[in-house]
Amino acid sequence: MFSPILDVDICETLGLLPALEWPHDLHLTNVDFKLDFKNVVTKFHDKDDDNWEYDVIVIDCQMIYNSIFTNSYVEFTKKLINEAAYV
Repeated sequence: MFSPILDVDICETLGLLPALEWPHDLHLTNVDFKLDFKNVVTKFHDKDDDNWEYDVIVIDCQMIYNSIFTNSYVEFTKKLINEAAYV
């Protein structure tokens, strides 16, 4: 049996894609996204192309976000504050 081992950064980055697509499917345009993984939020807002391993995924997320959402933001929140997501 093959059991892939994925880096936490890529898993968290991949999690942002459906999080952006789901509100779009519901025709929502004003959505605030709060993530508890600072690397992804920092990279999402970073304008520099520093060849991060997951740039392609981040660019897809940015394109979806910029083309769909208005009056929205993506921000970092501490895990303790985001406790409802873990319950």
